[in-house]
Amino acid sequence: MSGTWQTNKTFADEVEVRTLLVRQDEQIGALSVADLALMWPSASAQLRESTAAALGIPSENVGLFVTQNHVNPGAPHYHGVVDMARLERAFVQAAKEAAAALQPAEVAHVNARPDPPLTFRRRVPMGDMGEFTCYYGFLVDEKGRANCSPVIRAALAGLAGGQAFPINAVEFDNEGRPEQPEAAMPVPDPLHLPRAADELVQGLFFRSPGGKPIGCLIRFASHPNTYGAAGDSQHSGDYPAYVRRRAEQAFGGMGVFLTGPCGDQVCPIRRKSLQLAESIGRQVADAVLGRLAGASWQRDAVVRAASPEVRLRVREDYPESRVAARKEWDEIKAAFPEAARAGASLAELKRMSDRYEFLLWVANTGDSHRDWTGLEVTGRAGQEVSHPLFLLQIGPSVIAGLPGEPFGGYSARLRAETIGEALITAEEANGYLSYFPMAEDYPRGGYEVTAALFGPDSEEALVGAAGRAVLKSVGKTGAND
Repeated sequence: MSGTWQTNKTFADEVEVRTLLVRQDEQIGALSVADLALMWPSASAQLRESTAAALGIPSENVGLFVTQNHVNPGAPHYHGVVDMARLERAFVQAAKEAAAALQPAEVAHVNARPDPPLTFRRRVPMGDMGEFTCYYGFLVDEKGRANCSPVIRAALAGLAGGQAFPINAVEFDNEGRPEQPEAAMPVPDPLHLPRAADELVQGLFFRSPGGKPIGCLIRFASHPNTYGAAGDSQHSGDYPAYVRRRAEQAFGGMGVFLTGPCGDQVCPIRRKSLQLAESIGRQVADAVLGRLAGASWQRDAVVRAASPEVRLRVREDYPESRVAARKEWDEIKAAFPEAARAGASLAELKRMSDRYEFLLWVANTGDSHRDWTGLEVTGRAGQEVSHPLFLLQIGPSVIAGLPGEPFGGYSARLRAETIGEALITAEEANGYLSYFPMAEDYPRGGYEVTAALFGPDSEEALVGAAGRAVLKSVGKTGAND
């Protein structure tokens, strides 16, 4: 994708669009993935149509994904930096190259659960304050556990000091020491990030009937934000690029990477760096490569593709207008330091901070919700928005694509209610719709909840629509069939 956006930075590694194309008789499915983030649904629809036209298949048979890369531009129209025509040509070219390379294949599905885990839940409960989000700045021990106590201390100190905008990360100095603000209350040390709901690394590997490697698809659920600290001068594919590179070196062919639902999941990041991106990428790839020797290979795999619709309801507390949101935001901004000086409890300050941040995304910083999604939802509280999911069955395995950034719990629920670990869940399918917390997470606050456009009933809507589509594809009608 070099040249598809305006930049003065160089490229540290592969930043690409890649397409997986599968066919059985007349059934064809295409899955395209780009090293971008926050693809607008409208832009995704345009790219799917162009890809489908180039392949001569219905657009419903095309799924468009991004890796949710944090280093490269977020969405084709984001601040006008992306050349949509050039990006469209990149998607079409990837699809055409995949079509030209079609050949008979066998497929193997492998799952791995790394120990120690490579992803953690980045939301940490703190008593009656709800949950705090931790991006990076962890102390990682010899067992691979991520101690987030420096981040939580900083977050609590910020609240107590009258800072309404939440602190979600800390930087380390040149000697590797984290910021150490004065504690607003005792914080356990170590305070490890909780286990993630979706720790699986999953892979589909393809080879010719004669055993020659064709390529693979690897899926892992953790934010691609291991590179991209302030001041970094390069674009990168982040750890997904190194997953692909390692798989291609060790197995062969071409690799495709999908990001699993990771709205609340993160790698153990002490400091961001290319070295960390490469290390995480290698470990992710090696997890499934190590299971490949015992895998079962299947020929004549069934192929089905579909884009079932889901209807999602805008959260009931969404403001009627930006003017109203800005007015309330200004009030909280003025009141917050006074409340902190007057001795308001940390729980009360956290609730004020959550509301402040939510209103910030609605009415400030460039109207972030609209910039992220291309949707205008002010004044639409309680109204429904329709969005296409994506489903691709390859033999007994099914890839289910969900929009935006769902929490890892969506994977856990869908596996439990459909076909178990034969299900490969992925996020940012056919466009970005911000975060999708689990219903139980909304009262707990934190960044992901303040950034959500849709309400707690989204969990049942998404799990229901995707689950029914998965079961229909494999010929089942219920979770116990």
